[in-house]
Amino acid sequence: MLIARQDLDSPLPLANAQTQRSCALLCERLCDGLADIQGTLARRVLQQLMSHSGKPCRADEIATRLGMSERTLHRRLADEKQPFRILHDRVKRNLAERLLRDSMLGLESIAQQLGYAEAASFSRAFKRWNGVSPDQWRRLQDDDSVARVLT
Repeated sequence: MLIARQDLDSPLPLANAQTQRSCALLCERLCDGLADIQGTLARRVLQQLMSHSGKPCRADEIATRLGMSERTLHRRLADEKQPFRILHDRVKRNLAERLLRDSMLGLESIAQQLGYAEAASFSRAFKRWNGVSPDQWRRLQDDDSVARVLT
């Protein structure tokens, strides 16, 4: 299938402007959370991982999207002191926290969305990231919300 360049660049006639603004604001907020990442490639990798959040994404897929080999990706990230695994876990952690805080999804559903085979694997990873289980973290967030409302 061939598509003319002007068709790719033209606005969608049925696009919802409010949805577009909401998505743009969400992307800005997600990217604002990257302030501590100084390396250019690390930021690009995080942005690629965030744009595919909820779907497991391997280093070779990211490398292909960025126009390099997987080995080059790993080597350049090592130069920036940002291993792919750490970046990948960061995106998973942020998404897990958002799903736990903003939804009523169970651990099985969240684990599945993040690419874990079972809730137990997700729970172990979450505890490694945050020092508490997902259930404890969710309760702590609820307690903080109640405290903010009461004050």
